[in-house]
Amino acid sequence: MPSIVGTTVLLLIGYIVYTTYTNRARINRLRKAGYPMPPWNWVFGHLLVLKKYTDRHPADTFITTSIRDMARDFSESDMFYLDLWPFTTPVLCVCEADAANQATTKNPFPKADSFNVVFEPIMGGPNLLSMNDQEWKEWRALMNPGFGSGYIQDLVPAIMDNVELFCTKLRQRADTIFCIEELVTRMTMDIIVKVTLDDDMNYQNGPNPLADSLRAMIRWTSFGNFFIRHNPTRPLIMKYYGRIMNRYIQGAMTKRWAEYKAEQAQGASKRSKSAISLALESYLKKLDNKGLEGAELDRHFAAYSQYQIRLFLFAGHDTTTGSLVYSLHMLAKYPDVLRRVQEEHTSVFGPDPADAGNLLRENPALVNQLPYTLAVIKETMRMYAPSGAVRDGVPGRSLTDRHGTNFPTEGIHISIMHSAIHDNPRLWPRVREFLPERWLVEPGDPLHPPHGAWRAFEVGPRNCIGQTLAIMELRLTLVMVARTFSIKPAYDEWDSIKPKGLLEHMGLSKQGANTVDGDRAYPIERGGGHPKDQYPCKVTVL
Repeated sequence: MPSIVGTTVLLLIGYIVYTTYTNRARINRLRKAGYPMPPWNWVFGHLLVLKKYTDRHPADTFITTSIRDMARDFSESDMFYLDLWPFTTPVLCVCEADAANQATTKNPFPKADSFNVVFEPIMGGPNLLSMNDQEWKEWRALMNPGFGSGYIQDLVPAIMDNVELFCTKLRQRADTIFCIEELVTRMTMDIIVKVTLDDDMNYQNGPNPLADSLRAMIRWTSFGNFFIRHNPTRPLIMKYYGRIMNRYIQGAMTKRWAEYKAEQAQGASKRSKSAISLALESYLKKLDNKGLEGAELDRHFAAYSQYQIRLFLFAGHDTTTGSLVYSLHMLAKYPDVLRRVQEEHTSVFGPDPADAGNLLRENPALVNQLPYTLAVIKETMRMYAPSGAVRDGVPGRSLTDRHGTNFPTEGIHISIMHSAIHDNPRLWPRVREFLPERWLVEPGDPLHPPHGAWRAFEVGPRNCIGQTLAIMELRLTLVMVARTFSIKPAYDEWDSIKPKGLLEHMGLSKQGANTVDGDRAYPIERGGGHPKDQYPCKVTVL
């Protein structure tokens, strides 16, 4: 036994030494060839340099903010290499639209396997985020109908039910200090479950095993926290919550399957009410409805659909939640922008804000008459990019910068830095100003966004399948909130009442920076970027 243990330890040490040397040597060759990168050394790679940037901000700031700052120092090339081993494979940071389009559109690079390792426990198996090639094409085609613009517009009444319940919750919290992101999360969870499964989860009114399990899994999934990622209990915890999610999803899918079979037996042509029902219709059409012969839902379809639904639940609430809270934050920061939004809503829905809900139920297309509201949403998502994208490098393939320099990608992760691209002054004049107007000018105007520069939902064939739903949720919620409530950040008040941690009670906590670019609502990592402390605020009913 001792010899086996000793051999195992030696093999592990040998593997660590070999992989460390391989990664460091690859970056060293690129450094010697003159490719852009920060100062580097064999022992730490670029970790010490990254620390200098992270030290500028509060400790919990989303890592993309520090890399965005680093990108400002590499503006000449808009691409640079980073060696952050052992935390990740060496990275080519892409901070310019054309190079990003090369990676995602012109000749797309495959999705990064190691990126998927982090998130696949949440999804449970192969999903649209991790799949490549033909498998991805088939499942994207099956799922597309449930997220098409026409189908989403038909769901406006159901979405409005949840938005109005959210407004009720705001009224109940009026004139108190509370963290609004919790309420937003519960609303977006209810909406995505309704859209995908036609299930009324009612998470805004109380606990739900599906939602609570997903959020627990997100807490155990982190790019930035090495110790969470490598905690030996993590796989068991993820499996436990995964089983709870699977049971819930399987139950809802079984109901949709029974409904579909009953409709087919009666010759009904009822329009499906859920994304999974539409996917099921498409799948059975491929089989010439042979799948109807069995008493149970096709196991392959059921398992793979389950993975997609878990992805939709995660991504479908995460991006929308963060973007909605930041949209409210921008309206609070810029009163003139809020006034224009309110005027637009009055011009479309009339002077009484209470009428908007019923008008939208009767005519969902009214939401398309809100160009300034949409501009506010897009500008918010430019300044607070929800996440980024990662692709695997390919031997023999490179990305070309605007000077014609080819950047090799073999053995490298391609990290498309949305926050840095959205912060690139060559792409965005007056880049650090909040200017919804840039989304309303004609092509040729200096403010007009260049093609591929806005990547909140990524660009190319693998863009976000749920972007139409997300934008719809954001517009509908702003319509119902902007003229009814005044929402103001309340970080100073929250500081005096929030629960204190152990170190604070012992007087050992360090007092450092508490803003990023002067903003208390700086993004922290929780899946994607979310405002610090879930955005404490005070709501007043107008």
